[in-house]
Amino acid sequence: MKPVTKLQQAVAQLYTKLPPLTHDQREYARTHRPYRKTFYNSGEIWCPDCGCITLRTIPKGHVADLKEKYTCPHCGAKSTLIYSRKTKLNQKAYFSIITMFEGWQVVRHFLCDWYFAKDERHPSFYIDEVVQSWITPDGCHEVFVARPRMAISGYADSFQTDKPLAVQNNHGAYYIWAEIIYPRASVSPLARRNGFSIPAACNALAPTELIRSLLQTERYPGLEMLVKIKQYSLVRAFFAGGNAFESYAAEIRICHRNHYIVHDGRMWCDYIRMCRRLNIDTRNPKFACPKNLKAAHDAVVERINRNRKKEEAERKRKEAIEWEAKYREAKGKFFGICFGNDNLVITVIQSVADIAEEGEAMHHCVFAAGYYKKNDSLILTARDKAGKRIETIELSLKTFQVLQSRGVCNKNTKYHDEIIALVNQNIHLFKQIKNKVA
Repeated sequence: MKPVTKLQQAVAQLYTKLPPLTHDQREYARTHRPYRKTFYNSGEIWCPDCGCITLRTIPKGHVADLKEKYTCPHCGAKSTLIYSRKTKLNQKAYFSIITMFEGWQVVRHFLCDWYFAKDERHPSFYIDEVVQSWITPDGCHEVFVARPRMAISGYADSFQTDKPLAVQNNHGAYYIWAEIIYPRASVSPLARRNGFSIPAACNALAPTELIRSLLQTERYPGLEMLVKIKQYSLVRAFFAGGNAFESYAAEIRICHRNHYIVHDGRMWCDYIRMCRRLNIDTRNPKFACPKNLKAAHDAVVERINRNRKKEEAERKRKEAIEWEAKYREAKGKFFGICFGNDNLVITVIQSVADIAEEGEAMHHCVFAAGYYKKNDSLILTARDKAGKRIETIELSLKTFQVLQSRGVCNKNTKYHDEIIALVNQNIHLFKQIKNKVA
């Protein structure tokens, strides 16, 4: 595209003057391939990095189950040993160089392409520069120089490497967090003073985001502190939004004093927030710096769930007390009904408290769903001669039909059909009382 703004025009005059990759930079990218894997099959271990084959017998299933770490005896490459029949491997990854040029902070992104074949001793390696990010000294603006992308492709790395670099409008594909970052970086003195480091660029934020944020620390409170004390997971948690640094500043300082590194920032923030909800003293290192964050997080969640259940039970108890008088007034005329046979006794449940007890004993929702509030239905309980609960019955006071009859956990019992037949045989008792009252 044609440069339009003054910044784009300035970058258009400069990007062609950047020096090419040095031999050391290219070799660093080639030898630091991420996600290395070595393949075992039929007594042979194939190392893609050097192409060498090592003879070794491994018990079946051992490699696939353990995914053991492996060091090649020929080239010394460390990788993960897996079972596979692969004889060819193609892998791509990004490589970034951070440098200064004519007062601009420049992050150069290269697309690396490795090709390995089992019958070739020397793997092929290609590297092409695909994106340049030019950041102004104050960090407020960013100009991208990139190769054109394939118009119909949705892949972020679908750059046309046969086309020249040119100034481009911002695009999501240009915000790259490379798997490999060259360890020798040249950054502005302000960014360096505010905490920039290669480990932070590898673990906290993508280099361009990290540099821009450190050049504008007034917009990102706490970022400088977190980067300098190496709390990289918390940097990611706060930068992604949803958490305010000021809300956790005291606990973070306690973590720093106790040399505690948070490895899951989002979980830690959730954990601290829940501890406050339970009035746990998060200024105590015992709670601010848990040895096992996941276990501590899960324990707090369990406590909150228990408290919630207690509160819900108390709310329902108070509600039941309020409904007792209404329930007796609406359904009291049926309380004397009782019938049965040689196996069963069926009676009307005579209070909301008894309905609650029924629901808890039978593990169903007769109380939780508020059946005692329904004007046109009546709740009965079917028990055996020993008084053991069998099923809970809902009877319609409009149609005088059994709407449902449920046993423990809403399952039907062997008495289900007998219970329904018994209610139907005595349905005249309910009709007589309703007609008498009417």
